[in-house]
Amino acid sequence: MTEPRPNKALAEIEAAAERLATTQPGGQSEALEQLARTILEHHDHAYDSTETSALFSRQLPMEIQRFAAVWLVRILTKSSMALHFGNTEGLAGSLFDRVFQHDVYKEIDIEPRTQTYQKLQALTDHLQSI
Repeated sequence: MTEPRPNKALAEIEAAAERLATTQPGGQSEALEQLARTILEHHDHAYDSTETSALFSRQLPMEIQRFAAVWLVRILTKSSMALHFGNTEGLAGSLFDRVFQHDVYKEIDIEPRTQTYQKLQALTDHLQSI
């Protein structure tokens, strides 16, 4: 008997997230691309492999943006440097602003104008506490 697709997809996302959290500098872009592909496929959303920042797109439905943001914060709880390459940290900060500013940010007392490194730390602290 095969595993139901949602469970299989979540296992694939977990594996891709773990890979991004543990990848050494230089391989992070490829690991992020794999994570983006698995998240977007999970939501039956087309993925263009030439666009590695697809996961951060404002054009994605809010449900997918929020799902991606939660996974990215989970990754940051394992490695604070996981998104520290290229402009990925800034893209993640903008994504977090869009999806968390009306609820999570209020709980942890930060704002979109808070410095990115402070946001990332507050979000990871919050996730670890819950």
